[in-house]
Amino acid sequence: MKISANVLSRYCAGTPAEPKALRKLLDDLGLEVKRLDAQGTDALLTLELLANRGDHHCYAGVAREVAARTKAPLRLPEAPALPVGAPALPLRIESDKCLLYTATPLRVTGGLNRSLGKEAEELLGAAGLLTGNAAIDVTNLVNLELGQPSHAFDAKKIQGGITIRLSKAGEKGWLLFTPEPRELPVGTLVIADDVKVLAIAGVIGCEDSKITDETTEIVLESAAFDPVTVRLGGRSLQTFTDASARFERGSDPTLAAVAAGRIAHLLKQAGVAEVTGPLAVVGDWQDPKRVVPLRAQELSAFLGRNFEEPEIEERLGAYGFLHLGGLSFQVPPHRLWDVESEEDLFEEVARSVGFNDLPQGLPPVALGARPSRAEVLLGVAESVLVSAGFYEVYTDGFYSRAVPEKLGQHEGSPLWAHVETVNSLDNSFSLLKNNCLAQAVQAVADNLNLKAQDVRLYEWTRTFHPDSKSPNGVCTERDVLYGICSGKERPESWDGGRSADVFFLKGVLEQLKTALDLPLELGDPDPAYPLTALLHPHRSLSLRVGGHSVGVVGEVLPQVLQAFGIKFAKACYFELSHSALLAEPAGSPTFQMPPVMPDIDRMLNFAVPLGVSVRDIAPLLQAAAPAWLSRISVADVFAGNETAKRAVAFKLLFDATEARTHEQLNEACAAMAKSVVDALGARGVEQR
Repeated sequence: MKISANVLSRYCAGTPAEPKALRKLLDDLGLEVKRLDAQGTDALLTLELLANRGDHHCYAGVAREVAARTKAPLRLPEAPALPVGAPALPLRIESDKCLLYTATPLRVTGGLNRSLGKEAEELLGAAGLLTGNAAIDVTNLVNLELGQPSHAFDAKKIQGGITIRLSKAGEKGWLLFTPEPRELPVGTLVIADDVKVLAIAGVIGCEDSKITDETTEIVLESAAFDPVTVRLGGRSLQTFTDASARFERGSDPTLAAVAAGRIAHLLKQAGVAEVTGPLAVVGDWQDPKRVVPLRAQELSAFLGRNFEEPEIEERLGAYGFLHLGGLSFQVPPHRLWDVESEEDLFEEVARSVGFNDLPQGLPPVALGARPSRAEVLLGVAESVLVSAGFYEVYTDGFYSRAVPEKLGQHEGSPLWAHVETVNSLDNSFSLLKNNCLAQAVQAVADNLNLKAQDVRLYEWTRTFHPDSKSPNGVCTERDVLYGICSGKERPESWDGGRSADVFFLKGVLEQLKTALDLPLELGDPDPAYPLTALLHPHRSLSLRVGGHSVGVVGEVLPQVLQAFGIKFAKACYFELSHSALLAEPAGSPTFQMPPVMPDIDRMLNFAVPLGVSVRDIAPLLQAAAPAWLSRISVADVFAGNETAKRAVAFKLLFDATEARTHEQLNEACAAMAKSVVDALGARGVEQR
């Protein structure tokens, strides 16, 4: 919201004349000044307003805060009360989402292109809302002054009466500033006549009923609507206006009649229009006159200084709270939406004093407990990751429906079901995340866009999975550690450096396994694990503890990377559940006496075509091996450019606790090689 320092001073004489002093005061009041622009003798301030303070969206609301702090009088604009009577045309409310509705008939007497005066133009100009049409300008002006949106209809375009109701299936509305009518979501609160929709309640008017320079008769609307309904209506239509910003934060229903009186006064003063009938009011809203008791002792303890009853009454009275005696206060209508408890009144008193003027002190600190086993283990895990060049990041726990679609998910896919947020203010935060891969890949994409080619990131986070049988009745939460890397494993040197690939991540996980003494096993990909399908089938592994999948490591599929705008880079990802990191140790290492005779090793070499992996060959070797074979490992892999086959060398380690002849070793190796060729020869595997 943009305000003018000169205009603000009209509403409160205590407004500091120096722009920097005004900025400091507003910041201290919780009205954050995002920008200050000096313009000659004036200054424009752009305010970042709190989501729960709809009353701040006007000069009167900001001036009330300044007046309460400076103890200067609050000067509200003149708004003569209009007589209330029977409506000039039928008015009906058919939905309880409309709290109060007023309609005032006016007749244009001097042309709508007349100016509302220098002061009005200064106020509208500062906000960038001056249109030159007096009927439109005056509604914008009063909204900025008092925080009460209103709307002017061309009375001759209204057919029959006015009804406030919910939209019907297939109903259309021609919203202002749009090229054609559009279908309205069912259940949208609308203002309608007997034939068409006149406006979307609290959001925007329609072309069918708008004011033009030829308008001669006006119906002035001033109302109060349910905040959630207005927010849903604006979001469903992707339409956001100054009116909706005010209404969706909760408006003051008592201002509906006040704003109508103010508008009528300004139009008559400018010679533009005059009232031709009484103010018609429909609606069941009544001020609940909420009473909140306050305890001076609790307030003093909470804020760290002594408060007596007269001071409390004075400070809260400046904000419009009515003292009923015994430190009970009646909440004013403009604060009904956010003041409900004693703690809310504590905040008002604190703002009146000034947060910087309250006593400051550190809370009492007791001798802390020793770190738990979990804290120690997680600290060790972080040390391993940091030493491998990873940086910790923080990502949102929410994303939009477009994110699972980027991952290629559709209804029925493992990652399609989400916990959805109700009435989210932003579509980007409509789903609680059920995986970490999407935001990890997005983080890589963001870094690559900033020319940071070597990326290694990790995060401690959690995912949310719908489960009506969970203790909270909504979802289960899974704590995970994930990491992602792209680019080079180490800074480039004369040899070009090797890529941070799956083998790099496998090494990091082996370090974690050793440092934490985890019973972690790496095995074939688990098709049941949700992320398996998003990783390369031949460059991924499952992470298991006790035979159960607890994570995954692998190279992200190219199509997933491309969906996030990564075209020329690879990314490798791992994730591991917290429960796996906290698993019981694999067992204390024990010392073994070295053998008197060293183990015997032999090498077997195979030409292996693409499509056959080491995981296909190693089990065959193990099955054909004698009982005194200790270990099988891959000693070397050579892939030449002239053939589609790779040379894979397996190292066989034989136990030498007993004497072995070379004939025994040769026979064992021959049998093992034959088992591989017999089983995989048809697929092109040959012994070299």
